[in-house]
Amino acid sequence: MAIDAKNINPLDLRRSTGIGIGFPFSDIGTFSTTYTTQESTKVNLINYLLTNAGERVLSPLFGGSMPLFVFEQITEGSLEQFKRVLEDRIRANFPDIEVQEILVTSMNPDNSTVGVTIKYVMKRFNVTDTITLSITT
Repeated sequence: MAIDAKNINPLDLRRSTGIGIGFPFSDIGTFSTTYTTQESTKVNLINYLLTNAGERVLSPLFGGSMPLFVFEQITEGSLEQFKRVLEDRIRANFPDIEVQEILVTSMNPDNSTVGVTIKYVMKRFNVTDTITLSITT
């Protein structure tokens, strides 16, 4: 009988070892710590989505530019275009993530509120997770 072995990052086995910095920051000048690969990947993806391209010094191509999108006119076509752009950028910058579904909705067109829900799989670890964000101008 075959055993379905799960691929586990060795850092995940040491629960007291921090892997990355949590988001949002917990207080002025302090950071929360992520202790698992799944949690760290999720925080990195959120950070990427909320960073505008060109905003990070020495990494002008880094960023999903989600905050800039709310300044565009929100139509059905622009929501679909934003969805495709997000999927392409995630695929290019996070090769270990397979996007299963992206849902982009105009939550309140009057004040330019856009909601994004991303369902993804961490291919190497076969872990499914979801991110839900909303941006308002």
